[in-house]
Amino acid sequence: MNVYHRKPNTFVNHVHLKVEHLSRSLEFYEGLMGFQVLNQSGKKAVLTANGTTPLLTIEQPDNIIPWMSRALLLKQTEKHGITSQMKQ
Repeated sequence: MNVYHRKPNTFVNHVHLKVEHLSRSLEFYEGLMGFQVLNQSGKKAVLTANGTTPLLTIEQPDNIIPWMSRALLLKQTEKHGITSQMKQ
């Protein structure tokens, strides 16, 4: 028996991601992951693996907040005393 496929099985149907750079994300998902662009308009692209079924939508909103590195995030939490509160 395969331990990864026990009932109840859960499957992902469609994923919608907000990204900081649409062009860089398209390079990754097309070039490295092998997805194909099914539809693209403005700052949004719908990607597929089989040419017909949409699996992934990536969107670059105007008000996206850039991702913080772990080091910067840790520095910000320490600055505001959050890490000391978490340890208690």
